[in-house]
Amino acid sequence: MAVVASHPDEEVHPRPHKRTLPSSARRWAETSTRPGADNSLEQAAASDREANFVLKYQCEDGWIQKMAEQVSSRADYHGLVGISKQNTMRYYKTPDLPHQALLRRVLNGTFYTDGFKANFDSKFTATCNLCKVLGTVEHRCTTCKRFATVHQQHKTTIDKWDTMPGALREHGIADNNTTEEGYNKLLMMIPDETFQLPLLPQSGAVDVFADGALLWPAEAAWRLGAWAAVCVQTATCFAIGRLSGCLQTIVRAEITAAHAAIQSYSRLRLRCDNAYTVKTLNEILRGMSRQWHLVANGDLWARIEELVQARRRSNVSIAKVKARATISPDASRLELWKKKWNDAADTAAKAINKNRDDEFNEKWQLHADEVVDMRAAAASVQQLHIGIGKAVTNTT
Repeated sequence: MAVVASHPDEEVHPRPHKRTLPSSARRWAETSTRPGADNSLEQAAASDREANFVLKYQCEDGWIQKMAEQVSSRADYHGLVGISKQNTMRYYKTPDLPHQALLRRVLNGTFYTDGFKANFDSKFTATCNLCKVLGTVEHRCTTCKRFATVHQQHKTTIDKWDTMPGALREHGIADNNTTEEGYNKLLMMIPDETFQLPLLPQSGAVDVFADGALLWPAEAAWRLGAWAAVCVQTATCFAIGRLSGCLQTIVRAEITAAHAAIQSYSRLRLRCDNAYTVKTLNEILRGMSRQWHLVANGDLWARIEELVQARRRSNVSIAKVKARATISPDASRLELWKKKWNDAADTAAKAINKNRDDEFNEKWQLHADEVVDMRAAAASVQQLHIGIGKAVTNTT
């Protein structure tokens, strides 16, 4: 595959927009499956690919969802099918410490209500002294005359009160995204292109530039990675692919590109603009090893270590180059050469990262939109609770 010499830099937006997707995008099947595809997270976790990460994700998430099931029968958790940790906690640490303490009361159910206080202190009654009705969270947040000013400030949120899940409005807990499981399965279905790379013929050591790219880097919920490796001697992008699995990070993309290069050539001078990748690979080349199952991206590093041992360490070298370097007019030919080929690898990785099929794009868009909507709902409810709590405690 020939490398395109230039490509516009990827844009980074605070959230995805519908217009970024092809107009011909088709709706993904409701089951989020394809004939003959292995879509289960359980089976993906059992495979070599990202086993530790997926198991950790499943165990942590599974425990949270199990606890959600235990309380879903309570009236104040009505409709709760699962908890979205990211959306619930995203704004939890945004306020100052006193308001974080207030939100903890909301989350654990001990909010400032007459009904709650009456359960533990006989001097309180469950009836609102001002309105003469049951003093519930809903009453305080929507109709209590004492908080009319707060209600006016949060009118948009209060207007949606009846349509919100009980756990969200009572405790500020966001439901688990309905698209999350299907989206994770979709990421696991992306093939790992590095397993299919043949050992390429060569007459001597080759110069290879490897790079990764990441769309939406600030958004862990929907960011996407890709990688590419370019051979200078053949002037081609000999290995390229989209990042496989749930762990979509720039570091993993960079490591994958390095792994592809070492698998494709037995003798090479590798160059990469990611300092961590260069440092760790140099340690492997010096004979240092680690317990990779305890290291982030350890599955990739273990495969790279095996390849390096098979290639003989003396046949592989790696050096760091500057990322998106600005070249001065009096730059040396070596600096110009490094920039040219590093930019070529970067361009190829960005291009394939943006070029995905319509089915994937629609599933991705549905997931991203739901995350954004749920975050907005959780943030608005939290701000309403903070407003009520401030009024109750006479804080500013």
